[in-house]
Amino acid sequence: MITEEIKLETKLRWLEYCKEIKNIPPIQEIELLDKNDSSHARFKPIDLYNQKYILYVQKEIYEYTDVSTRSILFHEFTHLADAIKYKDKEYEVFLNIMSSYSEYHASYIEMLQILKCYNSKLINKESEVIYRAGCLTLESLMSQSYTAAIKCFEKIDGSFNGLHEFYYYLGYRMALQKYNLEFDFNFLDFNPLYMIYIKNISDYVESNDIPKIADEHSKLLHSIDKEIESNKILNHFNI
Repeated sequence: MITEEIKLETKLRWLEYCKEIKNIPPIQEIELLDKNDSSHARFKPIDLYNQKYILYVQKEIYEYTDVSTRSILFHEFTHLADAIKYKDKEYEVFLNIMSSYSEYHASYIEMLQILKCYNSKLINKESEVIYRAGCLTLESLMSQSYTAAIKCFEKIDGSFNGLHEFYYYLGYRMALQKYNLEFDFNFLDFNPLYMIYIKNISDYVESNDIPKIADEHSKLLHSIDKEIESNKILNHFNI
């Protein structure tokens, strides 16, 4: 059940986002995610494309610290801002932008919010930050995020669950560069089948070339789809 407290908290964070980042339309509805959904919160791309602003949440995020709740909601509000910016694109192009550039962009904003309450001059890799339901050093957070990004490309089969962790890492990494903190990114650490796409996307993120990010993302997904189909055939014949 969506309580009045959840509605109020969401509205307050929405007002903060409009004041500090960008004006966006108000959330029309808030609905609970299934408990088995791994997301903390999300919009459905098709809803955003049709200008239906329905935010799906796990109610537990409102029990986190203010920093965590705010950073999670600011991540989602950035998806809404991006959706409005690109709503006139064809749906397939829109979807590629939202699942690549927008994931990077939202994660960039999220990390900036996480770091906002700290003295920028004192932030280093050993600084402990509040992240989701826990607290850990930036070094540990980024190590875990990098491992998750690499794992996106390791099991390419019917269980493939998208590339959001890859874009999360790119967004976090870019945000931390504002604090003169550099973290690993070596495309040679990734599945060699997709290294060229990964390198290109990373380069386009650095240059903020949004159309090329989305286009390369589309090519990457096409390559992954081909690999999944190939593996299905091999498994069928027990090869």
